[in-house]
This record gives sequence, structure tokens and C-alpha cells, in this order.
Amino acid sequence: MRTERLLRVSYSTGDARQALKQLVPSMASGFNVNAVHGICSVNGADAKALADLLAERIALRLESAKARRKQRGAGTNPGQPSNP
Repeated sequence: MRTERLLRVSYSTGDARQALKQLVPSMASGFNVNAVHGICSVNGADAKALADLLAERIALRLESAKARRKQRGAGTNPGQPSNP
């Protein structure tokens, strides 16, 4: 029996990495969106385009999180110049 796990990609860096590794590539062949008013099925070229867009957005968020960690490690705050 397969269990499903909710990935909180917007909040968790680990979940974002997991989504890029497994979930997003599989979305390119088609997926369903469950919304309050019903289910939307996305297939074909639209599924590939949305999977690519999602992969790009997740990758950008991961890069941003990495930059913030690097700044914290260097002892600087975003928006403030570092000390030479």
C-alpha cells in the first residue's frame, strides 16, 4: 500500500528538494489539482509547462534560502553591507 505525504514546499527546504527530485518530474506527464470547488486535470503540454514553471520557482526559492544561510554564517543581515 502506497502512502502519500504532503510536501510543504513553500515552507520546508527539505520538502522543496524532495519535490524537485521526485514529484515535479512526475508531474510533467500529468496531474490533478484538488481545489475547494473541484478537481482540475492537467495533461500533455500544459502539464509539462506547469511542472517546468514549478521547478524553476522551487529552484529560485532554494537559491534564496542558501544565500540567506550564507549571509547569516558571515554575520551580516540582508540589505546591510558586510564588514571588510
